[in-house]
Amino acid sequence: MAYIWRVLEREKPQGYLDGIQWITFLQNTPERERAEACWPKVDELLRRPGTIVLDPDAEGYVQKVLDWAPDRDSYARRFVPDEEIRRHLRALVEQQRKDGGWPIYWVPVSPGGELEWRGWITVERLKTLRSYGVI
Repeated sequence: MAYIWRVLEREKPQGYLDGIQWITFLQNTPERERAEACWPKVDELLRRPGTIVLDPDAEGYVQKVLDWAPDRDSYARRFVPDEEIRRHLRALVEQQRKDGGWPIYWVPVSPGGELEWRGWITVERLKTLRSYGVI
């Protein structure tokens, strides 16, 4: 735990993979006072143009609104207007494939890897739709 706090207190999150982990940790740590001192670094990342991709049709390895705010209680939710959430939810419904799943948004390393990640993405997308009351 000491290592994590050293990193959080000395560094800044550098992108989605850092940011989402920082958010998860800070929301769940019992050390609320220390966490409060770290939130401004997360806020700086989330306010940076291009961090939260607003185009629901953006392709490639990008992190869109619902990647950052996969449920209505997500910390990053406060950085996205309600209309953007609604727009991304509509797009998410439209992106569902005929087999019931959602595509991955990066180049797969193998057909097996693609199938495995599609399953994970599909479960996450369904959880998001349920959280926002779409299903």
